[in-house]
Amino acid sequence: MKRLLLLLTCISLWTNSFAAPNVLITGNFSMVEPLTNQEYVLTEYDMPANATNLTVNWTFTGHNTSSTIVWENRSTSPLMTRWKAKNVQWANTPNGANQHMVQATLTYTINNGSTVYTLTAPALQVQVKHIGSISTMNIAGTNYNNNNYRNHACGTSPVTVSVPAVATDPSQTVNYTWTFPSGWSPASTTTTTPSVSVTPSAGGPGIIKVEAKRIDGTTKVAIQVNITRPLPTQPTINSADILLCNPVTITATASSATSYEWITTGGISASSPGGTNSAYITGTSDGTVKVRSYSSVCAAYSAYSFALNVKRSAPIPAAIQVTTNGGGSPDFMCNGSGVDLNVWTGEPGSVWGAWAVSDPANTYFNYSGPTAYFNSYVNNCYGITVNVSNCFGSVQKGITICVDYCGARIATSHTVFPNPAREVVNIEFDNVDDFSTLPSTILLISEKSGKQVKSVNALKQYANFKENKKLEIDVSDVPRGTYYLHMGRPNGETTKTRLILN
Repeated sequence: MKRLLLLLTCISLWTNSFAAPNVLITGNFSMVEPLTNQEYVLTEYDMPANATNLTVNWTFTGHNTSSTIVWENRSTSPLMTRWKAKNVQWANTPNGANQHMVQATLTYTINNGSTVYTLTAPALQVQVKHIGSISTMNIAGTNYNNNNYRNHACGTSPVTVSVPAVATDPSQTVNYTWTFPSGWSPASTTTTTPSVSVTPSAGGPGIIKVEAKRIDGTTKVAIQVNITRPLPTQPTINSADILLCNPVTITATASSATSYEWITTGGISASSPGGTNSAYITGTSDGTVKVRSYSSVCAAYSAYSFALNVKRSAPIPAAIQVTTNGGGSPDFMCNGSGVDLNVWTGEPGSVWGAWAVSDPANTYFNYSGPTAYFNSYVNNCYGITVNVSNCFGSVQKGITICVDYCGARIATSHTVFPNPAREVVNIEFDNVDDFSTLPSTILLISEKSGKQVKSVNALKQYANFKENKKLEIDVSDVPRGTYYLHMGRPNGETTKTRLILN
């Protein structure tokens, strides 16, 4: 019996001499600033010397999940080990049961890993200095969400701006810092109430912003509204450029304008008694006119309109362009290919007059207003002019078109007879050895209109050609007049002969 009591005593002494391991979490748990980096430490005491595979699992509830937590292990003595969780940020949410919690679990093994032990630190709650968000801003009785726009009437009448009272947990006084557009009074102010009165400038736009912050904290919440004003718009003059043969009245259109300011250059004058949107335009020489609008309520001018050109002189040749339908200024044409011409100028009020060509006998030329058609089968350079006029005078614009073959000439020589002709026209060819040198088409073109009046497929008439080397063309059905007989091969080579029918 004595031996049994001695054994129990020894066991009891051995047990009391080795404390069981335990864990403890330390850190900041009271009145923590939301979204700021915090550090928490798990400390283990009295870990058995033969413990291995120590692992810590942290659990955070109500933290900012977008922040990156840094884990750090540090042993301070054989019987004490610390694990750190750094850069923990708590969300700016209200406090309450299980809202912001931290917990840690330590696992380890002994006896060469054959036995696994788990130690769990009690879950601890963190109290944050919560401040609620601002949902809307009320301006003169109308609510706006963040970054909305308000078109605020021009003028300096005071206006009340407010936001709902911002919630706090734990409850705390809130400072509201207001900022207003440039020229408004006050430009900025701080209050402990969520409402303020402000006097706008007459027409200044900008941003109204309020930031709310607990007096014991640094976290801010904010809302802002963009303020526009109904400023006068850039006017549009209701007219194209003007040829001022006689005085004219023009008008302009703009929004939110109470008056207009007309500006002229050169020899142009604009009269607008009372600064209205209409002006009486007179002048002695070329110039421009433009206008801007003004709002007396907003005390603001608009930008100037685009300047309107006012002309008081004859057309300027340098401003006149003669181009082909395909664009560009023509200076060369393949023999017989023909070209459509157009005359254009940006000057107002110009009128197109007569066109002329330097050698009417060897060209086809007709015109109508700003368009003309030119063609020639005689290689040469031709001058073409067009008269352009307005109420102050006229000028002549000229170009030169040179005509030449773009390929070889028709190889064979020929004679057209009789000329003048009445019923039949004969075309006789010399030295015909190869039909490929002969024309494949023969056209009769009116000299007066430049239009084709007859077409002959020459290839069909070559069956007995080697015997007489002559083609006969019936012209009895063609009106009497002057024509050009065109002969062309498939490769585009052409020649022509002037022909009179009587």
